[in-house]
Amino acid sequence: MKTKKIEWYTGDFQSLRQALSSGVEFSFISPDNKQVSPFAYCKDYLQDAVQGCVHKKRKSIYGFVYDPKKHPSVSLKKTRLLATNSRDIDLGAKINCCLDFLHQIERDLKIRRTTVSLCENPPRRYSRCGVWLFEGGSRWVKSPPMISLYTLLIRLGFGAKQGEPYQKFLKDIVAGKRSTYQSVDQIRLREANAGIQRILSEGDKKIFSNKIEENYPSRLKTTTIHNTCGIIGFAEARNARKFMPSWYKD
Repeated sequence: MKTKKIEWYTGDFQSLRQALSSGVEFSFISPDNKQVSPFAYCKDYLQDAVQGCVHKKRKSIYGFVYDPKKHPSVSLKKTRLLATNSRDIDLGAKINCCLDFLHQIERDLKIRRTTVSLCENPPRRYSRCGVWLFEGGSRWVKSPPMISLYTLLIRLGFGAKQGEPYQKFLKDIVAGKRSTYQSVDQIRLREANAGIQRILSEGDKKIFSNKIEENYPSRLKTTTIHNTCGIIGFAEARNARKFMPSWYKD
């Protein structure tokens, strides 16, 4: 497997208020391989960072801060995402299953296939489990529901089996026949499933604008992007439809 040298985040300490306290952590990586922000269990902070990067505005919520004047730019021409789990020293053994799961979905959506690299010299906390750089097509980062979906799929993928049809895997989880790598994701998938199936059937290109700034409009408050515009909010539609009616055109 290829390796990648990363300039790790050394910015201000951020005391993040998160619903989760263990499991997979994520952070964006810049086009020039700089970690954009601290690792976080809550994947909704990623949406906040993209909105701040796109509009060059400081974003702050629940202890998280993205300031384009201080922090590296989020990669927007392709999705570049760090993933790790300090409590799973066998995480590396799950990468190929995760990739197989992602590639099946990317094939159906006609999105460029994700690749994974092992990051060199990770912070001490992650030295045993490793940190992995996921690089995928730009469509994964082009709207809040898509980056939210991508991170959910990565977490689910760590519990997938090589060669298993992804729709069967998802269906079995929703039905309670399969456990998930991260226990909370069985509930998360049930809540998000309607939105996921709509994206898979209609295609993300028909639902979301091709212009990233239209999917992360500056008029939306950070609380709305964070709490309403992820894949679960998109699936539930009730509140997201009020703020982003273009996502729900017939």
